[in-house]
Amino acid sequence: MAVNNLDFGKVVGRWASASQDRMERIFKQSTQTLANTMNAAGNVPIDTGFLRSSIRGSLTDMPRIDPAKTNKRKAPSTWDGSDLTLVIAQAKLGDTIYIGYTAAYAGFLEYGTSKMAPRGFVARATGQWQRIVRATVAQATARAG
Repeated sequence: MAVNNLDFGKVVGRWASASQDRMERIFKQSTQTLANTMNAAGNVPIDTGFLRSSIRGSLTDMPRIDPAKTNKRKAPSTWDGSDLTLVIAQAKLGDTIYIGYTAAYAGFLEYGTSKMAPRGFVARATGQWQRIVRATVAQATARAG
């Protein structure tokens, strides 16, 4: 059976469009998994939840540590992640998604001080990026059947 060039072009166009869509979904899902890994109990130190709830995302620049965000009263905080999920959902393939903590003491916990060993919760999570992407691709491939 002969296939004319117009049919071939449509097939290739649909395949390319579907491939672009799959790549964007893998990019977004992998980024969400990375953020969840950074913020998971057992990874990020959790006392009151203040540090955990200070995680932010941006498509324009790295969220900055705010010296005023100290939680001196030790008030409990919760994180639902919806603001970060919204940032990730707005991203396009090729965008940079910046994820960081804004609590005043985030850097001290990540990198340590002369009196405290580094926790490295961000470094541990970002060190899993390749594994996260591979797992996301495997899940997407399995769903596509």
